[in-house]
Amino acid sequence: MAIAELGIDLRRVLFVPRPRGAWAECAADLLDGVDLLVVRPPSRAAHGAARNLMERVRERGTVLIALCEPGAPWPLPADLSFNITQAEWATSSRLDARYLTVRIGGRGEAARVGEHLVVLPNRKGRAAAR
Repeated sequence: MAIAELGIDLRRVLFVPRPRGAWAECAADLLDGVDLLVVRPPSRAAHGAARNLMERVRERGTVLIALCEPGAPWPLPADLSFNITQAEWATSSRLDARYLTVRIGGRGEAARVGEHLVVLPNRKGRAAAR
């Protein structure tokens, strides 16, 4: 798996494949055992489900990363948001790197919007930002 190549211990990773309509409840149940939770709602997240999940996240002090499609954004204001505005592959005889232009914004300290070029992976096999 790609995340193992980045040094993440797979013994500490839990994948829940396709919980369908119960994704928010499933995610909320996982909050007691994790510090970081990454979710990908199957479609546009309902406002009530997102609000309930965010309340549990704040209670537990967990970091929530919601991976959303452009046509189905997260229904609540995010403390920090990353939006890919452009993506391009660098190729030779194989796929060498992925160049992403990422717009970063949010609320509070992160309210100032900025764009960054991110290279996945760089020549050392790691993510790099320019």
